[in-house]
Amino acid sequence: TGATIPASGSCQVTVNVTSATVGNYVNTIPAGALVTSNGTNPSPAIATLNVIAAVVIPPVTTVPVPTISTWALLASIMMLMFAAVMALRRQGQR
Repeated sequence: TGATIPASGSCQVTVNVTSATVGNYVNTIPAGALVTSNGTNPSPAIATLNVIAAVVIPPVTTVPVPTISTWALLASIMMLMFAAVMALRRQGQR
């Protein structure tokens, strides 16, 4: 409010917009249509709004790591130890 743009100056306005459709939208203010206390615009003002598709980042999903219970771990160790003892016995019998 109350800003001044010098002669041959420019002004950039940035806003967030939403659109149901992707594409270009041309906005035109014809010459003489903008009326201020300093007069009208001598030439048309034309701007293009380029609407692009939103980038959707998928949520990060976690996968649980399979675990083994304490008893299953002990049973596995016992079976491996038994297999090792049996293998050593077979080697000793040769």
